[in-house]
Amino acid sequence: MSNVPAWARKSRVVLLTIISAGIVFASTTQTWLEVQLPEQAVPTEDLAIPGSTAATAVTALALVALAGAIASTIAGRVLRTLIGIIIFAAAGGIIASALAVTVNPAAAAESEIAEAIGIIGSSAQTSVTVFPAIAMAGGGLLALSAVVVILAGRYWSKSKRFDADTAGNGTHEAAPPGASSDGGSEPEADVDEIESWDQLSRGKDPTG
Repeated sequence: MSNVPAWARKSRVVLLTIISAGIVFASTTQTWLEVQLPEQAVPTEDLAIPGSTAATAVTALALVALAGAIASTIAGRVLRTLIGIIIFAAAGGIIASALAVTVNPAAAAESEIAEAIGIIGSSAQTSVTVFPAIAMAGGGLLALSAVVVILAGRYWSKSKRFDADTAGNGTHEAAPPGASSDGGSEPEADVDEIESWDQLSRGKDPTG
């Protein structure tokens, strides 16, 4: 369709999805959990656990959403709807994983604490930074963009490359020389002109 609403423009929708996934992914590179180890663990330094470690699923789901955003630019309408559903599910997983870390940070940090001091269930104090909340916000924005992808997809035309391939694989056969598109014959003058040009290209005089 030529009249695409401003909110449904492909460039804007895809950019929104990419930015949303980028926010989530960037948050996982930052510290999510700060762990103050018990005194008996000294001289072991306190831990700063990044989101990619505290919630590995968040990083993976952000990449899935990013790949989906790129794929939606060349997909057909049915596949685009499926991609939107996948992105929405990824957003839900991101929010759930980040929320789990926020609600129970000790459990999220347990394996890292055990590796650092060799004790499971220690009295280490674990605090949450702002980045899990940022990941949840990005996940909410990503869910919104997934809905927009599904709704806006009906306004998007197929890619030019897809259209070119379709046209090239069409079933219409080329009309034979001298035949018009409606089944009639081209004027004889056209044929004579073509023959004259052929003779000239070979260095012959067509009037001879």
